[in-house]
Amino acid sequence: METKLIKTLASLSDVVLLRPHELGESLDGGDFDFLQLGGDQLGLRIEERLGTPLVKITRTYVHQRYYEWGQIDVLPSLEWNGFRYADAGGRDCRGSRWAGRDPEAPVGS
Repeated sequence: METKLIKTLASLSDVVLLRPHELGESLDGGDFDFLQLGGDQLGLRIEERLGTPLVKITRTYVHQRYYEWGQIDVLPSLEWNGFRYADAGGRDCRGSRWAGRDPEAPVGS
């Protein structure tokens, strides 16, 4: 299992580690969920470093890669039951810019 790679991916500026919520010293496989808007660049990086997955499933809401030690999911947008909260356009469901948004700013600004 590529512990160093998982930690590197989690530290990229345009990537959010969704699960597990914390990365310990040693990772023994499992399920790792990342958010990268669009998802393609992170997917390419994963396959360059880890090789071709045993199974690869690409859906609009998740790009899944299964390896012997576990799986990596890359979410290309924030979506639930077909409702997209944020996408590669960088706008939330109200049309507001969300990338780099001031968390103290009023909602919808």
